[in-house]
Amino acid sequence: MKVAITGHTNGIGKSLANYFEQQGHTVVGFSRSNGFDISDAAVRKQIIDSLATCDVFINNAYVVDAQCQLLVDAIQLWENSIKTIINIDSKSTLMKTVPDYMEHYVADKLKQKNIINDRIFKARPHIINFTVGLVDTDMAKVFDSKKINPADLARFIYTLLEFKSSVAVQNILVEVPDLDWDDIKRI
Repeated sequence: MKVAITGHTNGIGKSLANYFEQQGHTVVGFSRSNGFDISDAAVRKQIIDSLATCDVFINNAYVVDAQCQLLVDAIQLWENSIKTIINIDSKSTLMKTVPDYMEHYVADKLKQKNIINDRIFKARPHIINFTVGLVDTDMAKVFDSKKINPADLARFIYTLLEFKSSVAVQNILVEVPDLDWDDIKRI
């Protein structure tokens, strides 16, 4: 299997890249550190062009509007194909009150969620909206809380893909066991 991952050099993306490679799969990584800043439209086009030879696209890296545009473009490229898109979403989209500092992030993630939900009755491409709670990444360092280990998350995502021919997961939410979000403190 050939897997494309945005943000493959840090956090969730790095753990995913490492795990897929350990399982013998080819990983094509797109990160700022290797010249792929997804905020640049020309770079996003390069990424989409590269997906033509991939089986799975993990839309992980976040930049306002850019992650959403990659999702839209990947769906269009893979329309009616048996390929799989995994979109990394955030549990923060389910908060009743969004803190000011997260407003743009949550709005963009909600836009992605809506695009995916509008396609919930379409089988192809197979899209998994993977909603995660707090994961131990640079982005979550501002929170004093228990967090999901990115390596555990990568292994779980990989396991879901192993079942894709017999069970088509479309939306999934994972969280730290026994974490009450009222207990999360911002540092």
